[in-house]
Amino acid sequence: MEFCSLNIKHTHTHIQSESNQYYLPSSAEGKNVKDLSRIGIYIITFLAFLIGIWGVLCLIAGIANSNSPCKLVTGWISAVFGL
Repeated sequence: MEFCSLNIKHTHTHIQSESNQYYLPSSAEGKNVKDLSRIGIYIITFLAFLIGIWGVLCLIAGIANSNSPCKLVTGWISAVFGL
C-alpha cells in the first residue's frame, strides 16, 4: 500500500572525477537555487545594514546623553571593566 503516489521526476547531471562523485541539479533547478541564494544574500545584507544604522544611532544617543565623547568612553570603560 502506497502512502503517497507522487510522480516526481528528478533530473540531475552526474559528474565523476578521479575520487569524488558530484550530482548537479538540472538547469531549471539550478536557476531556482541561484535565485533563492541571491534573495537570501539580499535579506542578510539588508538586516546587517539596519543593525549598523541602529548601532550608529545608539552611539549618537549615548554621546548626546553623556554631553561629551570623553564621558561616553569613560562611562563605557567603567561599565565593561568595573572601574
